[in-house]
Amino acid sequence: MKIMNLAVKQFLSYKLSSRRSGVIMIISFLIITGAFIIALSIATLVMIAINISRTQGDSVRAYFAADSGIERALAFDKSPEGTIDHQNCGPGEKQYLCCDELGECLFFDQVIQSHAEDGAVSGCFDCAYVEPEEVTQDGGQVYKIIYRGVSSDNSQLNLESIGSSHGVKRAIRLTIIRTSGCVPQCQNEEGEPYQCGYNGCNGFCGQCGDNQHCDNHYCVDDE
Repeated sequence: MKIMNLAVKQFLSYKLSSRRSGVIMIISFLIITGAFIIALSIATLVMIAINISRTQGDSVRAYFAADSGIERALAFDKSPEGTIDHQNCGPGEKQYLCCDELGECLFFDQVIQSHAEDGAVSGCFDCAYVEPEEVTQDGGQVYKIIYRGVSSDNSQLNLESIGSSHGVKRAIRLTIIRTSGCVPQCQNEEGEPYQCGYNGCNGFCGQCGDNQHCDNHYCVDDE
């Protein structure tokens, strides 16, 4: 009887010890798993911070590249040689850069792909055929200016300059307003009103109909 009681005690002691060992293993597993998750999270944050620090310099350079594009557009728009237009496209010599299609690239003194015979020209063209303009040679910074349209009353012209530096891009939006203190000119010296054309105040004297274009402030039929 004593031997049986001793065996029962030993068996119960073994079972209790086994349960304790199982609980300890589970707790240890949970602690290790939690520590691994925390370490992985910290490592992810560190990698993100490293990537941000690596691209911060290019981000700044891309921003100033975009700013260079804006300054170039403003310099041309304020120059006596011409202005940035959006509507009066047509044949003949024009003293402005003509943008009339949303999304066109506005460029300066470039040789356009497949138009090398024309030499270096300025104007608006499909962005697919316009090379981004370098800010500095071999610097890796470029910009391109995209025409974004005009307001409903033609008083505001919207452009966007996108700067890029080693794959990092930043953009600046530009709105050109030329109506403040400006007197529109929509008639000739004899007082005859113009049918169309730029009025000198970021607006237009009129708009030609379909199958017509503006030529010297008058609407003429397309040939």
